Amino acid sequence: RNIPNSLSQFASAVASENVNISDMLNRSKGEYACTMLDLDGKIDEQVIAELKSLDETIRVRVFQ
Repeated sequence: RNIPNSLSQFASAVASENVNISDMLNRSKGEYACTMLDLDGKIDEQVIAELKSLDETIRVRVFQ
């Protein structure tokens, strides 16, 4: 969802694993937004669960 402070919450979750965000794309339209993060490493399942649990998150998809 398109909610202020969402990007910083996503970045903080990834930073907790000491993984760099090498690229990020964020697009929004109305009340919805789509954010794609390109990471320099893998993140733990716990971080994925944290991202999924955020109120702003509708869906999390991980590609490796």
